[in-house]
Amino acid sequence: MPKRHPKTKLRLDSNCGFEEIKSQMIKRLFTVMADQLQKEFEWDISIVFTDHTLMKRLHKEYFADPSTTDVISFPFSQPNTVVEGEIYVNVEQARDQAKMYAISQNEELFRLIIHGLLHLIGYRDDTQTHRDLMHQTQEQILKSAHFLLAPEH
Repeated sequence: MPKRHPKTKLRLDSNCGFEEIKSQMIKRLFTVMADQLQKEFEWDISIVFTDHTLMKRLHKEYFADPSTTDVISFPFSQPNTVVEGEIYVNVEQARDQAKMYAISQNEELFRLIIHGLLHLIGYRDDTQTHRDLMHQTQEQILKSAHFLLAPEH
C-alpha cells in the first residue's frame, strides 16, 4: 500500500517549556497512523504540552476528577476522515511513566500523543474490551513509528 501524505494542520504549544518533539515528527506520525489504520485522514490538531497543574484543572473541570492524568483529548468534530481537536499531554506525568517503564520520555510522549489521536478518531477506553483494542492499536502504531524516536529525528 502506498504511503499516504495526509493534509495536516498542526499547532504545538507548551506552557511548561517543553519543546523536544517537533511538528515534523508528529506530521510523520500522522502518516504512520493512516498507514496502520488503512484509512486516510485530514488532520487539524492542536497539541499542548503541559504540567500537572493544568491537567488537574482540566481533569476536574471536564471529568469531575481532581487528580492529574497523562493525556486528555477534546474532539471538535465527529470521528470521520476530517479530524479536528486538541490534545493536552502532561509532560511531567510522561516523565514519571517513562521512568516507571524504563523507556525514554519521548517514547512515552509519542504513546500519549497516539492515545490522544485515537480518541479523536473515535476509539474509546471506557470498557475493558475498548481499552484492550485501543491499547493494541496504540502499541502497533508506536512500534511502526519507532523510527521517529531515533536521535537524528
